[in-house]
Amino acid sequence: MATSLSDISKTFSLPIYFLEKMKKEGLIGDVVEDREIPWFVLIGQMWGKPEYIKMQIKGLSEKEKTALIKAEKPKPVDAYILKRYLQASSGQKIMVDDLAIEIRQKFGFAINEHLKARVRKIREEAKKGKRSSCKK
Repeated sequence: MATSLSDISKTFSLPIYFLEKMKKEGLIGDVVEDREIPWFVLIGQMWGKPEYIKMQIKGLSEKEKTALIKAEKPKPVDAYILKRYLQASSGQKIMVDDLAIEIRQKFGFAINEHLKARVRKIREEAKKGKRSSCKK
């Protein structure tokens, strides 16, 4: 039986953006098969624990460590926009105005040029991500 990434995120307390990144890099698919569940049990047990984080960043310079600490977590609306574009099937067009309406309904944001510019910027990032994953 297959499990959705959303269910994996909830069950193992893993951020959906982490799972989406794994999917984008081809490490996992759209769904997780039963045989893959033990890996998520392990990842979930290690996720966010200081001793594991320390091991992961050991080889980084002080400058890189500082940049990691200061880096912002993606805002939910940005993650939503990126997810919509990354999950769009080949040839499917998601219009900026339509997505702005979805965002207004889901997050309560006003539809304005700032929001549309944000959607366009993230759409371009998604396109770059799709193109780079196609080259692998």
